[in-house]
Amino acid sequence: MQTQSNLLKFSGKMVMVLSLFLMSLTACKKEKLEMTDRDYRSLAWNYLTAAQKATVNTNWELAPIAKPSVEDPKSVSVTFGTTEDAQLGPIIVYIWIKDNTVKGIGPRF
Repeated sequence: MQTQSNLLKFSGKMVMVLSLFLMSLTACKKEKLEMTDRDYRSLAWNYLTAAQKATVNTNWELAPIAKPSVEDPKSVSVTFGTTEDAQLGPIIVYIWIKDNTVKGIGPRF
């Protein structure tokens, strides 16, 4: 009889631990935040190095943004005009829209 009682106590504790665990998983579910154009520009600008920022010759707060397209449906790009556009082209920063992280900078030739 005592063994059954201990087993029931253990089972009850196990159910409580599993319930708390499952509730913590649902509480940690990450909501996708909607980004504004300003947010994308700011994220891209902050990704640049100081040397890259020094070459930008346009207002970064007005940098053109290319929304997802058929060619690249998973990212947004922010383009910064620079003093080196004639030689290398503009700086283009790509951002994943899934988690709003910077994918990288496009090649400059």
